[in-house]
Amino acid sequence: MNLITLAGISFTAETSYDTLLSEFRDIVTLTASIYPQLIASSENSALYHFDLGVIPALYLVGSRCRNREVRGAAIDLLFSRPYREGIWDSLAVAQISNWLRSLEEAGGSKYIPEERRAFLTSADVDLYHRRAKLYATQRGGPRQEDLVFSETFVQW
Repeated sequence: MNLITLAGISFTAETSYDTLLSEFRDIVTLTASIYPQLIASSENSALYHFDLGVIPALYLVGSRCRNREVRGAAIDLLFSRPYREGIWDSLAVAQISNWLRSLEEAGGSKYIPEERRAFLTSADVDLYHRRAKLYATQRGGPRQEDLVFSETFVQW
């Protein structure tokens, strides 16, 4: 996760994340191997996990990986059971990632070109009421200099 985050600092195009597919795949594979135990350990417990764990990593896959299989597996894990780590809520992150995916895959083709790649620009998340107002931006126009803004409201 740190490698992807650090590499992303220098990326000028969303398509640059495509070179990190093996890292995204590793995150999903490793998370899938421990996620059931993490969830089981938190069920029926008054304990609150303050440590950051797998949810931020799964969000990174859900929002930056455009491989359908890997991204879908990350989103499916997030939707599988309610789980929280610090301020990270699995169902909120799943909704955000799923919405970004729906914006990008609206055209139906397997490859998502730069102009359809969406990035979250703002999120007003209310964890208590389980809802969020989300805003995203996509590049458009012939030279990808025009911006297309989208917004939605999600609940979980």
